[in-house]
Amino acid sequence: MSRNRSPVTRRQALAVGIGATIGGVMLPRRWFESAPKHTTQIDPGSWPMERYDPARTGYAPGTDGPIQTPDISWQATVADEDEYLSQLVCSKETVYAATEHTLTAVAVATGKRRWQTEHFGTILDYDKPLVIRAGPSLGDGQLLLGSDQDLYAVDQTDGSAQWKYELRSNNKSILRVGRTVYAVSGVGNDGSLTAIDIHSGLKRWETEPRQAIHPYAYAQEHVVGEVIDHTQSIGAVDVSTGMRVWERAIGISNYYYQPSLCITNETIYCGAGPLYALNLTDGSTRWTYPLGTGETALNPVSDGSAVYLVSDDSVRALDAESGELRWRVDLPGIESIPTLTDGTLYVALEDGLAALDSTTGNERFRVTVPDSGTVSTSPIVAGDAVYLAFDQTLYALTAQ
Repeated sequence: MSRNRSPVTRRQALAVGIGATIGGVMLPRRWFESAPKHTTQIDPGSWPMERYDPARTGYAPGTDGPIQTPDISWQATVADEDEYLSQLVCSKETVYAATEHTLTAVAVATGKRRWQTEHFGTILDYDKPLVIRAGPSLGDGQLLLGSDQDLYAVDQTDGSAQWKYELRSNNKSILRVGRTVYAVSGVGNDGSLTAIDIHSGLKRWETEPRQAIHPYAYAQEHVVGEVIDHTQSIGAVDVSTGMRVWERAIGISNYYYQPSLCITNETIYCGAGPLYALNLTDGSTRWTYPLGTGETALNPVSDGSAVYLVSDDSVRALDAESGELRWRVDLPGIESIPTLTDGTLYVALEDGLAALDSTTGNERFRVTVPDSGTVSTSPIVAGDAVYLAFDQTLYALTAQ
C-alpha cells in the first residue's frame, strides 16, 4: 500500500492560518477565495458525490446504464479483510472507493489500481492515519473528505493532500455545492454549519450556535438537513446569509434515526413513517404517505416526476406531485438506496443487482454476483457501467 506525501503549499499554509504576504503587505483572507457559485457542474459519464448531486436526488439524467443482463467486465479487491467499501464516486476515467481508513483510485477501463492512500500528510499532523467519516465528493480536480475531526481536499490524480480544515467534529455528511463545501464544525449542540471555499480551504461563513443543521442536501439557495441539537427536526439555512430560515419537527420514533432526504421541484422528500413532502421555502407539508414504522430511513430518490423508495423488501414509486402510489414491486433482499437513470431504477440485492423499469416497475434484469459476500455500497452508474461493492471487492457491470 502506497503512502502519499506532499510538500506544504501556500494553499495548505493558508488553510491552517499562516497567511501570506506580498511585498511585506498582509493580504486579506478573502483575496484567496473563489466566487461562491451555488451550482455544481456534473460532467457526463461521472458520478461525483453521494446520491449523484447536491440535491441528493440519486438521479443521473442522460446516463445509459445497462437495461439487459450485464456482464461483470472486471472486479478488483481494493481493501483489506477487516475493511469494507463504504462509498463510491466516479469520473470518466477513475472510480474512487472509500473505506473507513483508505481511499483507492481504480481505472474505469481495466479495474487496475492507480493509487491508494491511508495517510494525508499535512503541516500539523504529518502521517496522521486517515479516518473517513464522510465523502468522498469529486470535482474541480479534487476529492473532498470528512475525516476524523477534519475536512480534507485531496488531489484526484495522486491522492496527495491539498489543504486541511480543522472541524473538531465527526461529520457524517459533507456537501459540495459549486465552489463551496458545507460541513459541521465544533462540538455537540454548539456546533456550527460552516461554508468553506474548496480552492483555498478558507471559511466563508458559519452559522450562530444552535442555528446549525447537518448538511444533507441543497437546492435553490437552501442547505437542508437535520437540526443539530437532536430535536428530530428538519431545518433550512440560506447560503447567502448563513441564517437558518425555518425549522419543523417530523414524526420519528427512533431517536438515533438520521433523515435521508432528496429535493426536486422545490420539494423535500424525507422521513421514516410517514414519508413527508415538504415545501423547500418554509418547511410546510405538501403531502404525506403512510409508510414505515419510524425506525429506519426510507432513503427516497427522485427524477422530479416520481419518488422511489424501498421498505419492507419492496420498491414503491409515488407520484411526486400528489404522493399517490404508482406501483409497488416486492423484491426480497434489498440492501441499499436505489439509483435512478432515465427509465431504469437499479437496486442492490444481498447477492447481486436488479434493474426495474422506472415507469412500470417491471423487472428488466436480475444478475447474481458469484461469491459476492455482503453488499456494502449503493450502486452508482457512470458511462455505460454500473459499479457496486461487496465487502472489499469492487465490481464493474456493463452491457453484453
